Amino acid sequence: MRFEFGENWKAFVIGVGDDDVRDAEASLERLFGSGEVLRGKSFLDIGCGSGLFCLAALRCGASGIVGIDVDPKSVEASRMLKQRFAPQNADWNIRAGSVLDQDFLSSLPDCDIVYSWGVLHHTGRMWDAIAAAAGKTAPGGLFAIAIYNRVWNSALWLKIKILYNRSGTFAQKMMVAALFSARACVRLLRLKHPFREKRGMSVRRDAVDWLGGLPYEYASPDEVRSFMAGLGFEPVSENLTRRNGCSEFVYRRPTIQCA
Repeated sequence: MRFEFGENWKAFVIGVGDDDVRDAEASLERLFGSGEVLRGKSFLDIGCGSGLFCLAALRCGASGIVGIDVDPKSVEASRMLKQRFAPQNADWNIRAGSVLDQDFLSSLPDCDIVYSWGVLHHTGRMWDAIAAAAGKTAPGGLFAIAIYNRVWNSALWLKIKILYNRSGTFAQKMMVAALFSARACVRLLRLKHPFREKRGMSVRRDAVDWLGGLPYEYASPDEVRSFMAGLGFEPVSENLTRRNGCSEFVYRRPTIQCA
């Protein structure tokens, strides 16, 4: 059972505005410590979805930008966004393909920054996907991922996601409305914008992604740390959550790999 993210991204792109793009830029700056980290660097977004973060990287000065997604409708959404916001001569390529497809990955250049936010846990082979994505990081480059955190009710959410995907349209809309309303109320209580996430994402569209998102895997921070250490990557920074959401990790690939 696999959720088709592309339709959701196409609906999201229609409503994207300049404020959303600026929020996405700010998100990259927080993740990497400064927007200057991206300037002049090649950037690979694995699971680019709407293309919002490729655009944000472009505006932060990255070049040689490549966005890939396994869902053709996500590729279409990214191209829609690019057409709306990017200069015609933008150094930004969008391609359809899977991070688990070795032949496809080998056709892509290694990049200074490889970014995959909230994607690799939806492949059905999360650890293989993390290893494959990390392998596209150039020596000395940065690898940034966000992975669902393992918590006490992770297995319960897997059952809810299966239920959502097996339900009819009306039931799905009711489930989204319930989750969206709850999240919007919590955000209001925390004095945050009720409809827009800090990464420039839509709270409503994020609710659809969360409920529908299958395959669904998760990991504890220690599991991620151990796995990345096994790949020889050096930790740079972490932004961890205690809830069901994504924990962010930034690693550096050493310039010289140990034998």
